[in-house]
Amino acid sequence: MLFRGEMLAQYRVALEPSIEINEVHDDNLFFSEERPAGDLILRVRPALALQLDSPRWSATGKYAFDSDRFANYSTLNNARARDQASIGVQYRSTPRLVLALDGAYVNTDTPTDLNIETGLAAFRVRAKQLTLRPAARFRISPRLSAHASYFSTSAELAGGTSTRAQFQTVGIEQRLSARDSLTVDYEQGLYVFNLDKAKNRTNTYLVLAGWKRDLGQRTRLMLQAGPRITDGSPAAELSASLAHQWRSTSIAISGQQTQTTVMGSIGTVEARNLQARFSYAPTRFLTAFAAPAVLRTVRGDLQATVYRIGVGARYTITPLMGIDAIYSFDSQRGAIDRLRANDNFSHGTLSVGLRARWSGRD
Repeated sequence: MLFRGEMLAQYRVALEPSIEINEVHDDNLFFSEERPAGDLILRVRPALALQLDSPRWSATGKYAFDSDRFANYSTLNNARARDQASIGVQYRSTPRLVLALDGAYVNTDTPTDLNIETGLAAFRVRAKQLTLRPAARFRISPRLSAHASYFSTSAELAGGTSTRAQFQTVGIEQRLSARDSLTVDYEQGLYVFNLDKAKNRTNTYLVLAGWKRDLGQRTRLMLQAGPRITDGSPAAELSASLAHQWRSTSIAISGQQTQTTVMGSIGTVEARNLQARFSYAPTRFLTAFAAPAVLRTVRGDLQATVYRIGVGARYTITPLMGIDAIYSFDSQRGAIDRLRANDNFSHGTLSVGLRARWSGRD
């Protein structure tokens, strides 16, 4: 009994239930160009988060779901309009070796939620995605470390296509100084697309070199570049980001050119995006942000561009309660679909709501 008490004393457990109640106005529910339909949605989002820490282990988990009730389009009502779950586990096997596992699951009525890198709109239909990523990092010397990871994701559109992607990555990181580090990674990937029992396979290979530098205590620069070969066709993989923080203001700017997929579409696409986020916290109770972005998607002679702006504010009433207001507007030109290649429409949502959480620790 004494041994069990000593072991349990080494663990720290945090359990945090929360709830959000939002009134959402959506001005184009079906992403229509000619007859946009708007509605008011009452969205309730309960969630439960768990964190466990010990000298060697750390684990986090979260589950949340959205219950949506529409004022006019009652056929869209769904008590489980969106399910989201995530898990993260890290184990320090030895002072040099760290093992990790991350996972995420999404089941939603709006597949657009899953087009993160392209921002492209999708028809309202049930879609789900499961992602797993085990990884390991080994410190060879105080300045040199090696890492390896396996990334697997599967996505499925109800009554439509399903996509499975698998990537294996190995690489090294060399710290040049207290502010600089270099990385080199090799990635091998496979996409499998399924439609009506027919399969389409795509192989991809990538060599990526990266440089990170701290430009002072509050500024960080990151650059990555390398060649990618997909089914024998070469392309460039590029990404860059710059972040700076002042006393009450912060800015983060990033740009990327990469390869990805679009929900409901067969084959890979080239995604290019430029994004920024400005945050302002004049007091400890109020935080505001603005996040403009341009996202461009290309596949063959088809292309689509999404112009996006998001603004919002959060007011903290107490440490466990606050009010959020967020407005998001997308303007899409074109689509990665020959039947909608000339689409030109916009979509805006305004969400205002109350959030509350309860914190318990053992």
